Amino acid sequence: MVSRRARRHGYREAQRLVRLFFNTGIPREYRLRYIEEAYKILLKIRGEKPSLLKLFRCKYCGSPLHPGVNAVYRVRPRPYLHVAVKCLVCGKTYRKGFKSTARR
Repeated sequence: MVSRRARRHGYREAQRLVRLFFNTGIPREYRLRYIEEAYKILLKIRGEKPSLLKLFRCKYCGSPLHPGVNAVYRVRPRPYLHVAVKCLVCGKTYRKGFKSTARR
């Protein structure tokens, strides 16, 4: 059983690590490590993983994904609006759907 205080602290720490992932002044190896650590923290506190974190971790092999280095991201409109993520480590492609804020 995880206390409410520990869960709150874990969420804040995971969010901080995810924000550091987007900092371009940090070497890529460290940024990939931050995604791994954020995922481990959320597993430990049994927290729900944010959709942003799900985009940067392969659904099949579990490796952290870095756009343009070991992953390809494409926005596709059909059959529904989604981001197609292709992991270049294991070669699998999967979809992450999202709702559009633009009006049609």
